[in-house]
Amino acid sequence: MEIRLRHLIIFACFFAYIHVIEAQGLNDPITQYIEGRLGNRRIFWCPSGYGYLAFCPQPTDWDNYNWCCTWPYMGSWKPSCCAFAIPTGALVAIVIAAVVLLLVLIALSCWCCYCCPLYKRLYEFDDE
Repeated sequence: MEIRLRHLIIFACFFAYIHVIEAQGLNDPITQYIEGRLGNRRIFWCPSGYGYLAFCPQPTDWDNYNWCCTWPYMGSWKPSCCAFAIPTGALVAIVIAAVVLLLVLIALSCWCCYCCPLYKRLYEFDDE
């Protein structure tokens, strides 16, 4: 087995991708979020320097909104508190990708499933 130039390029791209992911990684609340109490309510102090609010959840948020995050709003990034540890845009993209994948799988299954009308239409002349 010889190592080719394309293997080295793929290897370098993979490690560059890992480096980018680690740089954009979310702050782990166990290591960077400091738990506290404010008005007898459990809060987490957000890491400073990332454009976050001071703490989450805010007084107007639900108790499970304990992740500090930002989301795009009218051309800038608005600090907020999120219920999930991933950005809201990524969550929407995951849902849309899951729906598209489901539709593709359904469409591909119609090419193979005998009871599907598309299968019958494609192969009705093969029997003659």
